[in-house]
Amino acid sequence: MSSDSNVFVDLTSSPGSSPRSAVRGAPATVSTIELADPSFDLAGVRASLSALQQFIDQVEALRELRLDHANLRREFLAARRSAEDLDRQLADAANAASPYTLFCQRKYDLVRHQLESTQTKLAECLDALQERFDNSHELEACRL
Repeated sequence: MSSDSNVFVDLTSSPGSSPRSAVRGAPATVSTIELADPSFDLAGVRASLSALQQFIDQVEALRELRLDHANLRREFLAARRSAEDLDRQLADAANAASPYTLFCQRKYDLVRHQLESTQTKLAECLDALQERFDNSHELEACRL
């Protein structure tokens, strides 16, 4: 490249002249330096962008999973506290009902014993009744 290829028009050199007058006046020189297109590996850039997008998506998914985990953990802890409260209430109710349960069990055992005794007496009465019935048939047969 020659030295005059890097020459630019000095638009501020004339005091009181406008940039248009400087352009209209003397022949202007414009830089002729050619700028080379940057050589990018577009496929590589696209692959990098795709990988970056996947990474961003994974980070967002991880954030969502952490939020879900925190919510589920809170719900689990609340459910566990509730279950512990219910267990305590059940134990308290069982302790409170224990005397009544014992009373009912004693009454049941007593009534059951009375039932068995009554059934035994009933069986004896039925046997006696059957024997009397048989005797009455024998007496009637003897009368005839």
